[in-house]
Amino acid sequence: RMNPTDLSDLSAATLTYLANGVPPAGNWTALFRPGERVRLRMVTGAGNTFYDVRIPGLKLTVVHVDGVDVEPVTVDEFRFGPGETVDVIVQPR
Repeated sequence: RMNPTDLSDLSAATLTYLANGVPPAGNWTALFRPGERVRLRMVTGAGNTFYDVRIPGLKLTVVHVDGVDVEPVTVDEFRFGPGETVDVIVQPR
């Protein structure tokens, strides 16, 4: 059973992410050739937060959810929650 005070340390300041182990302030960057298909795996270790994911200017094609093949669907943005994994294909221009 969770103690009510365990939630007292949750705030927007603790909500963050890593890209290849680099925090937002590290400005992780990857270089790809125009037209190259790139697979990205998004994993959330959040305990109580849902995230909306988008890459401005790029479509995301969702191909796996929690390690299971899904019928590919192309979206501008997707939402995923605690403990979920989503694989997407992007194609930089």
